[in-house]
Amino acid sequence: MFSEYGLYTLYNVNRQVTKVINLYLTWPFLPKFEMAKGLRYIRRLVGNVKDTTARRSLRRFHANYMRKFWLQKITPSRLSVFGLAKRTTNDLENLHRRMKSAMPKNPIFLRFLHHLTTNIFQPSNQLLIHLNNHDQLPPAPKPKQQERNE
Repeated sequence: MFSEYGLYTLYNVNRQVTKVINLYLTWPFLPKFEMAKGLRYIRRLVGNVKDTTARRSLRRFHANYMRKFWLQKITPSRLSVFGLAKRTTNDLENLHRRMKSAMPKNPIFLRFLHHLTTNIFQPSNQLLIHLNNHDQLPPAPKPKQQERNE
């Protein structure tokens, strides 16, 4: 999304742009009742950006994408991950993190498939069965450190 507003090329070049974009990326970690205030704070920082082209791009990005789409359409109650155990807004990112944590340091393909099956697919299927049956969810198992070090 940053590239559509010409911000991707400015990210590591302009310190002010980098700071503002990093704040946008951390914005979902605010409590939902603080998100509008946080976005107003970021908007004030956008006004302080010295590079006129970057400031214009950030203002358009802020108004058209962050405020209209995320704040008004998606809403803070759906976007905020504050206080959640699973602090990702994307289930695929969560799956990738779980796959990476289950994988040994030097994976052999068949061993990797075994890890995926036992640590990702089977627990996910069991969780879906519980959710479909409206059962009480079992506690999440703790990862075994020695399996990661194989």
